[in-house]
Amino acid sequence: MTLDTPPTPAPPKRGDADSRLFGRLLITVIVGFGLPVMACYIVAGEAESEEDFLKAMHTALRAMGITPKKMLCGIEHRLRTPDGPLRTRSLMLAELSPDESRRLQEQGLGSFRHLGCGLFLPHKGIQELHPVLE
Repeated sequence: MTLDTPPTPAPPKRGDADSRLFGRLLITVIVGFGLPVMACYIVAGEAESEEDFLKAMHTALRAMGITPKKMLCGIEHRLRTPDGPLRTRSLMLAELSPDESRRLQEQGLGSFRHLGCGLFLPHKGIQELHPVLE
């Protein structure tokens, strides 16, 4: 019994715009420097209050040379890991300079980044929403 495998597509001809990309992994980078940024999961201490969490994040951001002007702590989550649950909180930062936003998106914040914690992405701010029409 033989298995028929689908033919491998031929690479594009040299000179085609796509030829440089053929066979390479593409990573899409979301550029939102100057927009508010949001991290869905930042590891928080077990008994840490929202106020203590915000103070700790402010201190960590200042150590990175980032001066947050607006911070909003959001929903608490528990992530299951082989070593037990991790308590996390979401965090939104607004009014960062484009350089601060870029650095935060590149470096992240806190621990367990290999699990997706502390990663910031651009986020629409509420000021960009259309007004409510009555």
